[in-house]
Parts: sequence; C-alpha cells; structure tokens
Amino acid sequence: MVEFLRDFTQTAYRGFAEKFKYDINFIGVENRQTVTLNELKLSFAPTMRSIENLAIKISDGAHAYCYSGDGQFTEETIALYRGCDLVIQETYL
Repeated sequence: MVEFLRDFTQTAYRGFAEKFKYDINFIGVENRQTVTLNELKLSFAPTMRSIENLAIKISDGAHAYCYSGDGQFTEETIALYRGCDLVIQETYL
C-alpha cells in the first residue's frame, strides 16, 4: 500500500515531493497499531466505509487530536476518540 500511495501521489500531483525542502516518508500502518514519531504517539482505528479507512489519534502526552478521514464511526473509533481534546469526524451519512 505504501508503494501505491507514493506512486499515486506522484501521478496525481506531479512534482509533489520536489516542492518540499525535507524528505516525505510514507509509513504503512494497520488497525490498532501505535507508532511513535519523534515525540508524538499515533494510534489508529477503523471507520465504517466501503473501502478500508483508519481514523488517527495524535497525542503528545498532554493533548490528543483525532481525525477520521472519512466513514462512519465504529465502536473502535469511539474508544480511540475517548479523552481527545479535538475530534474531526468526516461522515457521509
């Protein structure tokens, strides 16, 4: 999936990566996985959608923010959102 996203980004947005003065690293993640990125903790949970989609929680230990990307919330996303300072939940229905 990481290769697909990298290729898609370059096809859809030709010259995208060259516009930045820093490296862009694509990292593949899975449901219920937690990733540490510098001082941030990233956690993921699925939303209900026709294709796979994960909501993300970004926490620095003092504050937490969540974003759904798309899709209806699930019990797992509700659990992910619990205790967050800000939740952005995109939903069609």
